[in-house]
Amino acid sequence: MNWFSKSNQKGNCSFIQLDIKEFYPSITKTIFNDALNFAKMHTKIGRDEIRIIKHCRKSLLFSGNEAWVKKNSSNCFDVTMGSHDGAEICELVGLFILDTLSKKLNKNDIGLYRDDGLIVLKDKNGHELDKIRKQIIQDFKAIGFQIDININLKIIDFLDVTFNLLENLYKPYKKLNSKIVYINTDFNHSPEVIKHIHIFLLTKG
Repeated sequence: MNWFSKSNQKGNCSFIQLDIKEFYPSITKTIFNDALNFAKMHTKIGRDEIRIIKHCRKSLLFSGNEAWVKKNSSNCFDVTMGSHDGAEICELVGLFILDTLSKKLNKNDIGLYRDDGLIVLKDKNGHELDKIRKQIIQDFKAIGFQIDININLKIIDFLDVTFNLLENLYKPYKKLNSKIVYINTDFNHSPEVIKHIHIFLLTKG
């Protein structure tokens, strides 16, 4: 929204919107290790921290006293959906994806939230956009993901915002039948409690 408000050349721009197919289940041990190695180039991660992070990738689901294992997999590696831990792993992988895409696109024009991606491009014709589309698909495939992608969009619904390049406006967006969830401003919960409520709602959303 900050970018949208500050940009004065929206008429020459278009959006590319993408969705990573089966994001959580598609994060393999190889992708996870690649993302972890990427993170280690930018921040210090101790040996014990790495050991704990890797240990938490083991499946916690059991049936008949046997650990649940993914199809076509011989190990218990998993990124759990609906958990704070799983969301943090997705954020790590997301940063790795953004870094990969920024090697060919301007990093300030790319956004990613979990499995939803948004890219804005300026002064690109149909042929150029299609070429970029094919390159993005290849980049994701090289990492280990498949995506749905739409190009040359002027109006999009991204997360909880509708962006309209034609009319130079943005507004709240809500999916049909979705319930509005909020924290009453009159509640006297401590900041730490409110923080954890926000985290819970984000992982559920």
